[in-house]
Amino acid sequence: MMQPEQRALWEKLDRLELDDLGAALRFSVRLAKDNGWTLPYARRVIHEYKRFLFLCMEAEHVACPSDQVDQVWHLHLTYTRSYWDTLCRDTLGRPLHHEATRGGEAERRKHDDIYRRTLASYQR
Repeated sequence: MMQPEQRALWEKLDRLELDDLGAALRFSVRLAKDNGWTLPYARRVIHEYKRFLFLCMEAEHVACPSDQVDQVWHLHLTYTRSYWDTLCRDTLGRPLHHEATRGGEAERRKHDDIYRRTLASYQR
């Protein structure tokens, strides 16, 4: 069961709108187009991105996204005001940096371990 602070965070994330309704090319449409996804699938992945963001804030370990969620994160980072101001400052209350792998076998093993821990945290 969620604590009141967790529920408040989830409600803020759930309300977070990535689509600029006045834009000719909305975030979700661009995401779908860039990845060869249907629009309904892109919207489902955006919802998973919000779940991942919640996990990043609440898990007691570093979280690692799925490839699909990582595509949303990468695109969101290019919408700098939405990412840094609306998401990080106003919604999360702190910066959330995207750390790239440094490459190599040790990094791959580390990444795999973090991803396993992330999947286990989703189950809780």
